[in-house]
Amino acid sequence: MSDPLDHARQAIAREDADAAVALLLPMAQAGDVEAQFLLGDRFSSPVDLLPLADAIEWLRRASAAGHAEATYELALFRGEDEDGTHWGPPTTTDAVALLVRAGELRSVEAQYDLGALYATGDWAGPTDAVAARAWYRRAAEQGLARAQANLGGMFLDGEGGAIDVTEGLYWLEAAAAQDHPGALQRLAWVYTDGLPGVPADPERAAEYRRREEAAGWGRGGETIRSRSVIPPFRNGWDFQGIRDPAVHSRHIVLRPPIDARGGSRSPVSYHSFR
Repeated sequence: MSDPLDHARQAIAREDADAAVALLLPMAQAGDVEAQFLLGDRFSSPVDLLPLADAIEWLRRASAAGHAEATYELALFRGEDEDGTHWGPPTTTDAVALLVRAGELRSVEAQYDLGALYATGDWAGPTDAVAARAWYRRAAEQGLARAQANLGGMFLDGEGGAIDVTEGLYWLEAAAAQDHPGALQRLAWVYTDGLPGVPADPERAAEYRRREEAAGWGRGGETIRSRSVIPPFRNGWDFQGIRDPAVHSRHIVLRPPIDARGGSRSPVSYHSFR
């Protein structure tokens, strides 16, 4: 027997909103939490199924029933005005609580964002590097490459706890195995200069650099070119109030410092909200 949810997802994929709503609405009204989420979803859906107010109401119902991604979307919802719908880092304590709840419900995107936002303090919550490391670990353990890359960097830099080169390289290698450009770049730096207990290895550094270039990482701290680490959203992000939008864009941005020899080494900031 065919699954109505699968048919609804197919209708959403072909941007047939009427067909999707016809399938989802009866299920949502009967209490199907996934149908409620799909009716309200604004992040992954290529088409808006309902007016915003109705979509938010279905997200609230799904969130109340423990749907992780519905809770995540609600946490980042800023409101709507004549300029459109706004999403961004939580600016209220209620929104912070929603994002934390989404992370506890194992939304990997929420866990990553919590890592980035605790690391930078660019939200209504506190700056807490220890918490940042903990949230990145949760997302990294679910296999999210950019969380693995940032967690590895925190261990190498001693951010949020003691320096642990072994642990840092473990997570960077995990991200590199998924061709994460930032992890490949950091590993190239590691094996160019070496670390305590890790000798320089020019051949290995060159291989990471080759893979980094193939993965699409720009030179000089530019954003990723054609291969965004996250899918682009149809709705724009609202970065009002963020101290440095260049760092907190939808692409991870590495801005390495210049050392005394004029060369770039470890990144100043590798945290990126979304």
